Amino acid sequence: MKKRLTPLILTLTAVFIFFGIFVYQRYLRPMIANNQSQEISIALNSPKKFVIKKDKSQGEVFSIELEFLGKSSSNLNLVIGESEHKLTQVIQLKKGQIEFDYTNDWYADSCYIEVQSDAPSSGKLVLSYRFLTL
Repeated sequence: MKKRLTPLILTLTAVFIFFGIFVYQRYLRPMIANNQSQEISIALNSPKKFVIKKDKSQGEVFSIELEFLGKSSSNLNLVIGESEHKLTQVIQLKKGQIEFDYTNDWYADSCYIEVQSDAPSSGKLVLSYRFLTL
């Protein structure tokens, strides 16, 4: 019984390994290579409005990832949407050290972001973002 099982297990293991390599090379590697993150720095001394865009070489967008890192002397509101007139999310961040990740379904080629503060603020945020595409 054991002698018949060993070749079967080895064959199935080899099939799974080749299948995994095929899936990685065909689907995962191109998706990772085409979805590199980009980074911008935001000074918080005045309200900021800006638009981030996908790279021209990217395909159709299906998701967005935003990571905010930095420090602020006052509470912040992040207003996010497809455009200035089509806002979808308001995120409140407390003053001090900021580490915030935002991931969501997204189907636009750009993203409007507005950074607002309760009071005059000092500090800096670094925004790392990427549009996930097929």
